[in-house]
Amino acid sequence: MFDAAIVADLRDLLPASEFDSLLRRAAETLPETVKELHQAWNGHDLSETRRQAHKLAGLAGNFGCNALMTAARGIEAACANGQTRPLKRLLQEIDGLLSPTLDALGRQRVEA
Repeated sequence: MFDAAIVADLRDLLPASEFDSLLRRAAETLPETVKELHQAWNGHDLSETRRQAHKLAGLAGNFGCNALMTAARGIEAACANGQTRPLKRLLQEIDGLLSPTLDALGRQRVEA
């Protein structure tokens, strides 16, 4: 679900305060992006749903949040192929992954 090695690499590259700031911003941005993803889907906008899924996948991947990244990539691929059937399940999966992902990121902070 979470690749701590990716975060460890970031931690090694940055001063502690910058690293923690980056994690805080990610923790703020992930829920916002999930909300925007839902809004796009609820608005029946597959193009925007795909764009938000792509954004979420990239952000999640940058921080080693592999399960969230995989689900977002699934949404992105489904939208690209015009396959709406798996989207509801994938959106529910993302909703279920968000809180554990944020918890995992929070545990990575240097200055707790």
